[in-house]
This record gives sequence, structure tokens and C-alpha cells, in this order.
Amino acid sequence: MQKDAAELNTFTQSGVSWQSYADQLGQIKTHVNNVASIVQELSDLRIIASPWQRIAIDRVNPLLKELASNTQSTITKLNNNPGRVHMAPYKEYVAAHYDLATEMASMIGDFVEYGKTKAKFEALTRKLELPEQ
Repeated sequence: MQKDAAELNTFTQSGVSWQSYADQLGQIKTHVNNVASIVQELSDLRIIASPWQRIAIDRVNPLLKELASNTQSTITKLNNNPGRVHMAPYKEYVAAHYDLATEMASMIGDFVEYGKTKAKFEALTRKLELPEQ
């Protein structure tokens, strides 16, 4: 999603047609919906998740909802005013979408990295036969 949002953001610096925006937003909407399905699966598994995984799920959900809402608003603005994609207000919508997608990707990446590091630490603890902390 971040890559798609970045590409959409580059459109604001060029003279691409509104159709290019529409195509890119269609891809973004598909990806947002796919991520929403994954997050729903994670939410369904929340009861068996570790405490840090529950925190990750709880933090991703509001960002995803905001990203989905922003995506829909951006699509609606495009559909209502296709000739205004090169005007400042639309560019600001696209920039906000990019910032939100970047924030979400960063947070998810940090949680994934934490999980990997935690797993390594736990494996080393077992290997060295150290007491659990």
C-alpha cells in the first residue's frame, strides 16, 4: 500500500490524467481491502495472540480504518471533480494518504522486526539454558 500511495503521490508532481489517478486509486482500494481482510483474521485470532501481538492488532485497526476512509474520500473527490486533480486541495488529500500509508507501513514493520528479535532472543535463551525473564 505504501508503494502504491507513493506512486499516487508522484502523480501530483506530473501532468498525468485523472484516469491514471483513478487506476492507481483502484489498486490502492484493492490493497486496503486485502489488508482489512488480514487484519480481521488477526483480530479473530486476538484471543490466542501474545500481549505484544494484541497491541499490534489494536494499533493497526484504527490506522487501517482511517486509511480506508481516506482512500474512499480521495476516490469520491476524484469522481466528483476529475478536472481538479492538479489543484492544491486534491494534492493535499493525496499527500495525506501517502503520509498515513507510510505511518502504517512503518508501524507494521517495527512490530514485525520486534517479533523477529523477540523470537531470536527466546531461542538464544533456550539454547543457552538461561532462566526465562
